[in-house]
Parts: sequence; structure tokens; C-alpha cells
Amino acid sequence: MHFAADGLGGWAVGERGTIVVSVDGGKTWDARSSGVTNHLMSVHLTADGSRGWAVGFGGTIIVSVDGGKTWDAWASGTTNTLLSVHFADDGLRGWSVGERGTLVATADGGRSWVAQTRNVFPILTSVHFSADGRRGWAVGFDGFRLTFDPPDLSSFGQAKTLDELRKLLKVADIDEAQLGDPFATYRALDANRAALQTQYETLETDIKRLNSDLGINTQSPTEQSSPTGTASQTNPPKDFDWDKVFNLIARFAVVSVVLFLVGILVSIYRYTARLAAHYDARADALGLAEAILPKDFHRLAETLAPGRLDFGKAEAAPTNKLLDLAVLALRRGR
Repeated sequence: MHFAADGLGGWAVGERGTIVVSVDGGKTWDARSSGVTNHLMSVHLTADGSRGWAVGFGGTIIVSVDGGKTWDAWASGTTNTLLSVHFADDGLRGWSVGERGTLVATADGGRSWVAQTRNVFPILTSVHFSADGRRGWAVGFDGFRLTFDPPDLSSFGQAKTLDELRKLLKVADIDEAQLGDPFATYRALDANRAALQTQYETLETDIKRLNSDLGINTQSPTEQSSPTGTASQTNPPKDFDWDKVFNLIARFAVVSVVLFLVGILVSIYRYTARLAAHYDARADALGLAEAILPKDFHRLAETLAPGRLDFGKAEAAPTNKLLDLAVLALRRGR
């Protein structure tokens, strides 16, 4: 049973697809046709009572968008009995739980559902989420409970170094191992960055020392002027050390190549991550399409697949065949 926010409109469900509706706070009830015969175990409706969802045996999910007057059955993706259903205030994000640890979720008002667990928990008997859908709880047999409380990751985009990111992960109580390969790649890139920073500082020190040995003044024009307005004099180089110059050029070349390679690796990683996300999204879309589109559509798509059509070489013209026979005869005559 569930009532709207005004306390007047309410729905109740029961065995063999029974649905009754009240508009006077439960004083009187009118039966509605659900269109199903499975037992219904739970019902949820929006605050204004305009939309509602009911779940039950055999993975049954039915939806009403006209205040409970008519109901349509939508695929849940499971045949396990669903015992509880709850939606966020936006009426789009919803969750349902049931036997064998079943937990399915939707983000489009119930048109499509995605399994969140794989029969690894006891029977889940009830589910509830906060109004904004960010936090949720589910309970089941033997005192079992699940809590959905994802951390706020908005501040992670401001982390500029690995140490800052690790501090944010510690605050959010997230283990680095849970991030997998992307975080390992980031650690490797950060180690390279630290090495390059050390090389850059060493190179900068060598440049300053070389400038000093060559007698080159690196101060700005204003710093070069004396208090009386005359430019300061620089001593000409005494001994020119070509070995230091070549060493400096070699170090600069190595640092440039390393920076170039690191840039390429970062670009490849970003492209691979985006490509993987793109194909994951396509796979999810195909999975949803298989559940929504009719079977005839999939048969047509399979029939018209490139692997089913013959794109072989076209048959040669009669003239070409005669030329081929003539060439073959000449070769045999030789």
C-alpha cells in the first residue's frame, strides 16, 4: 500500500494482480484492472499520485501514468519474485528488490531495468531511497542489509597532483586498488613527471652555471642598469668549454624526447579510455534494444548482416572470357 503526499490518493495491491484505489484517504476503495494475474507484492506512486509502479511474482512490473486508471506491463529483466519497489522524487530513477538477492534499477521511469546484483545475497524484502536518489537502503532475511551511499566526487577534478588525489581518496574512504588500471597508469605518469621535473631542475642549474662560465648576463635590462643609469659591463669569456655546451644540448634533447613520448602516451590513454566508454555505451544500448525491440527486428538485422550476404567478385563478361581462353591457348602452344 502507498499513499500520495496529500494523504487522500492511495493504492493497494495483492494476490492475482489485484489493485484497489482510494481517493478519499482510504474510506472507500475501487478495484482497477492490472492486466496481470501474478500476485503483486508492492506498489509505489509519485507525490502527486499521477504515476505509479507495482511489482510481484515472476519479475512482474506494471506501470500506470494516469493515476492508476490503466496499467501496462514492462519487462524487468528477471523472473525472480520482486517484493518491494521505490522511486526517487523525479519519477525516473527507481529500484526493486526480491528473492535470491535480486536488485534491479531503472533511470527512465521503468521502461528498462538493469540488474545490480547476481544472486549472491539472501532474499531482499524492502528497499527505500532518499528523495534525490543519492542514498538508499535495502534489507532482507537474516538481518542482511545493503547501503547505497556513494561519495561526493566533485572535488576530485580539482586534484592536480597524485598526493592531492590520494588525500581525497582517503577522505572518501576509497581504496586505490578499487580504481584498477586507470589509477596504476596515473601513478606511472606521475612518476615520470617527477623524474622530468628533477631533470628540468638539474638542466636549469647547468644552464645558469654555463652562463656564468661564459660570462653571459641573464638579468633583465632594468636589472642591468646601474643606479647612475649606465649599463653594467660584462667580462668577456676567458675559456670556452665546448664539452659543457654539447652536454647541455644532449640533455635538452633527451628531455624534449621524453616529454614528447609522455605526451603521446597520455593522448593514447585518453583515446583508449574514451573508445572503451563508447563501446561500453553501445553494448548497453544493444542490450537494452534486445529487451525492447521485437524479435522480428533482430531476425531482419541478422539476415541483412554482411556475413549473410554474398559480396563476391562479379562474373566476367563473355569478351573477357574469350580473351582469357586465347591467352591460355598461346601459353600452352609455347
